[in-house]
Amino acid sequence: MTPYELRRPRVLFAIGSLATGGSENQLVELLTRIHGRDVDAAVLTWDSTVASTHRKRLGEAGVPLLTLAPLPSRQTLETITVLTRLVALFRRLGFDVAYPWLEHTSFYVAPISRAHGVPVVVARRNVSGAAIETWRIPRYLIRRSERLATVVTGNSKAVVDTAVARGIDPAKLRLVRNGHVILPPLPAPPADIVVLGYVARFRPEKGHRRLVEALAKVQAKTPWRVDLAGEGAAESGLQDEVRRLGLEERVRFLGPVLDVRAFWEDRSAALLLSDHEGSPNSLIEAAFAGRPLIGTDVGGIPEIVAPSGGLLVPPDDPAAIASAIDRLIDDRQLQARLGAAAHRQAKERFGMEAFVEGHLSAIAEARERARPRHRRR
Repeated sequence: MTPYELRRPRVLFAIGSLATGGSENQLVELLTRIHGRDVDAAVLTWDSTVASTHRKRLGEAGVPLLTLAPLPSRQTLETITVLTRLVALFRRLGFDVAYPWLEHTSFYVAPISRAHGVPVVVARRNVSGAAIETWRIPRYLIRRSERLATVVTGNSKAVVDTAVARGIDPAKLRLVRNGHVILPPLPAPPADIVVLGYVARFRPEKGHRRLVEALAKVQAKTPWRVDLAGEGAAESGLQDEVRRLGLEERVRFLGPVLDVRAFWEDRSAALLLSDHEGSPNSLIEAAFAGRPLIGTDVGGIPEIVAPSGGLLVPPDDPAAIASAIDRLIDDRQLQARLGAAAHRQAKERFGMEAFVEGHLSAIAEARERARPRHRRR
């Protein structure tokens, strides 16, 4: 075997930000498990802001944290600066594989990687695309960049199907579901009140307004409340809407939650009514706590909820959503049955071992395709 084949691959993972979020959390989980054992990893961000928990874990694992920040505020200058700094980075550090996560990162990293003869694995993790893809030229450039990938991973069947629709060769696609540590279900919370949990950043697409519109129609006989965990720009407007609908006694705003497992100890069920989702970790975490789920029938949500872990609801029917919430609040046996099934399904689909092995396999496949080039050298 050649020295190239014997040593651990040097892999550059890239993502726009390492703030708190589903994709960011999953990337940190992966890096802390494979760096120094299976690969020599580094992680690159555009934004120098890093969640303190991510910085701590990456530091303890010895993962180098690189950033292209600060960047100019003007878009054209920012693009030129990113490309220039990326070229210098590739020349200096000599990676074997590049692994950009999400669209903007792929747009920059994939062409530079291929220009340096470095194979690319692209992580697709949503069904919606980047916001800038509403413009034709950025949409064209981003999707052309994704097609440069040697391998593309998707974290749900819905994401994989979307990738095909975006023009990615199906032969390149690999399904690698999100990974979580398998934990036993939590005991049911006290029975005096049914508390529903909703964990999501306050962004329009996360469905909070859809939720409060449905809550105004709930007629459950059992005492109930909804606790909203998260932060974001849309929070203030939602608080106004809650007051307008007279739901102040029904809805609580708790801010960011650091210990999600502890959050689910006191909640009876999980809600997520998003416009679109790739594979929402908030529902997976609730399922591992043994909580029943209610989610909109969009994107990758059915792959977590169906067939028996909860109730799927149409995104455009507040009365149907309210009816599902009524049903779950008033039926303790249904809560227990769906919660047990949600936990069982989560164990089967979202274990950490399969997640890690799936990403390592994608990296190995990309590296294997580059091996002839190294042999010629």
